[in-house]
Amino acid sequence: MIGTWIEKYPEKWDGISDTIVFTKDFLIEKHFIYKGFNYEYKNDSITFFNSYKRRSYLINFLNSNEIVIYNFLDRLATSVEKDIHFLKEN
Repeated sequence: MIGTWIEKYPEKWDGISDTIVFTKDFLIEKHFIYKGFNYEYKNDSITFFNSYKRRSYLINFLNSNEIVIYNFLDRLATSVEKDIHFLKEN
C-alpha cells in the first residue's frame, strides 16, 4: 500500500490523473481532497479519516501494482462516484 498511486484511466472521467501517496506512517501526503488524512487498510476496505471526517471505500488489489477503489471521488465535480483504477509508481 505504501507508495505513490496514479490514476490509470483518467481519460474515462476528467482527463486529469489523480494521485494518492500513502506513507508508512499511515498518512496521505498527496490527494486533492484527502491530503493530510490518516488511512487504515483492512481486508477489502480502506478508510480515510481525520478529526472531522471519516470515509470508507471498498478496495481490490488486482496485483501488487494495481488497485481499484470502488465508488471513489474523482476530481470532476459530479454526483457520481466512480470505480477508479490506480497504478503504483515505480
